This record gives sequence, structure tokens and C-alpha cells, in this order.
Amino acid sequence: MAGRKGKCTNFLNCEAATRKRVVDVPEGADFVCPTCSRPLTALAWMEKNSALPLMLGVVVVVLALSAAAWQKYRPRPEKAGHVVAVLLRLHGSNTIGAQLAPTLAEAFLKSQGASDVLRVPGRSDEMLVQGVLPGSTFPQAIEIYAHGSRTAFEDLAAGQCDIGMSSRKINAKEVQTLAPLGDMISPACEHILGLDGIAVIVNRGNSLRSLTKERLAKMFAGEITEWSQVRGSGGTIKVYARDDKSGTFDTFKALILDPRKLVGSAVRMEDSRALSDAVAGDPDAIGFVGLQSELDDFRAMVAAGANRVGASASVKIVEAAGK
Repeated sequence: MAGRKGKCTNFLNCEAATRKRVVDVPEGADFVCPTCSRPLTALAWMEKNSALPLMLGVVVVVLALSAAAWQKYRPRPEKAGHVVAVLLRLHGSNTIGAQLAPTLAEAFLKSQGASDVLRVPGRSDEMLVQGVLPGSTFPQAIEIYAHGSRTAFEDLAAGQCDIGMSSRKINAKEVQTLAPLGDMISPACEHILGLDGIAVIVNRGNSLRSLTKERLAKMFAGEITEWSQVRGSGGTIKVYARDDKSGTFDTFKALILDPRKLVGSAVRMEDSRALSDAVAGDPDAIGFVGLQSELDDFRAMVAAGANRVGASASVKIVEAAGK
């Protein structure tokens, strides 16, 4: 039987990848790059599919690596009128994409000797992290689109990104959809960046200090509608939540809301920072965000006793302090 053909995607680190060299692998041999020993992307699949369109308190953050064809140079206009070549496209989680991914992108470019490394904001929750690599006269960039964990898997399937960022585990349907790219739950495709958490937040002026899981679920489901029902201050409870593309919302829904549904009047927001700012400015608000460094803007409330959810995860309820 004939062997297989593939391409290496270990760009910037492998000559075979940089030159987009087609590698012939004999039948029975390991399907890896002979230059860097990284797994190859099957050429046949690439050609066939080139047009494919916390427990509360703990979220597993993963990256699903795409084996789709690498688009090394995709020109984009820069404000100064220069052309920016996009080296890598990261799409997905806002929890990762807001701060962590840009910081990692900056560090990567600097490790490659890039100068003039900076972040160039685009549309909402989109940016380029760019720099000038040695031997180049124009900027090269890493594209970061942080529109929610669901978009990580949608854009991988459509060939619109190279790395998917997710603040939740990939689900069974997504695993099946992305099967042509490889086993998305294998160590070769899924990489844990770290452990995150979910913080339930209220306005600083609220007198609330603790909540049971049951009351919390009823508040977000609209079964408890007044702050007086839970000994909080304020009038009618106003619920803020991440949108349906958010991995943070998926985790909150699975561990707190289910089998209830989020109240229809909830204000849905794509960006965690915008949500926390909204709660900070609304005396009747309650919401949830990822337990990140941005919570320095909040003052922690008591998180003990009835405020514990399950045997191995505790909820931190915090007050939005504003800016």
C-alpha cells in the first residue's frame, strides 16, 4: 500500500514547516516530521476540507490545537499603513483571551527576538499582538479573537483559527465534529493552561454576605426576585450573566442552575470585564465572572458555611468595588 503525505505545522521552529514542505511517510512508519519529530497534518484531509466553513470554583482551561492548514501570511492593514502578517490565530474564550493569551503572545514573540512588541486593539474582544521579527521589515502578529469558548470549536471546524481557547471541556458533539483534525481530548490536542474559578459578584453597597447554592440557583432562575428575600439590600434583583457562547456560563449553568433555566430578563454580556463593571454600577445587580486577577477590584465577602457548594469546591461571593 502507498504511504501517506503530510505537512509539519511547527512554524518558526522547523524548516520543513516554514517551507511548507510535503513529507512522504512510508506505510507503517510513524507519521511525524523527519526534521522536528512533531506529528504531521495529513495532506489528504487538508486538501479535502480546505473550504470547511467548577464544580463551581474550578474550570479546566484547555487549548484545542488545530491541524488545519496553516495560513502563515494573511495581510491586514495597520493604522500606520503597513502590512501585518498574521502568524497564528487564537480564537475562543474571553476568560483566556482578555489577558492571559495576549501576555503569552507577547512573551512568545519576544522569545523569537521580536522588537516593538505591542497590542493593537480591533473590534470588541479582538486584538493583534504584533512585533517585528529578526530579518523582517514589517510587523508580524498573533491574532486573538475572544468571543467565547464555543467559538473556539466553531472556528476550528471552519478553518478560521489555528488554536482554540476554551474555559471548559470540549463536549461530545464538538469532539465528533472536529474528529478530522484529530482526537481533541488526546494529550496531543488538549493542553491544560491552569485552573480557574467562578466568583459570584454583587454591588459593593449590598449587605449580602452569604448564599446557599439553592438560593443562588433560584435567584438566577428568577424564582427569587427581591433582595429582601435573601436578606440583601436593594429592590428587585437584576441578574447579569455571560452569553451562551461562554464556557464560564456553561460551567455555572451545569453546576448551579441545572435543571433550572436562566431567567429571561438576565442581561447577557460577552465580556467578563464589562459584566463586572456593570454590576459595580448597579445596586440591585448580581452576576458571575471568572475568578481572575481582575478581582482585585472587588472586596471578598464571607465564603464559608452555607456558602460552600459541594464537598470539594467553595464559592467566593465578592462585591464589585468599581474603578
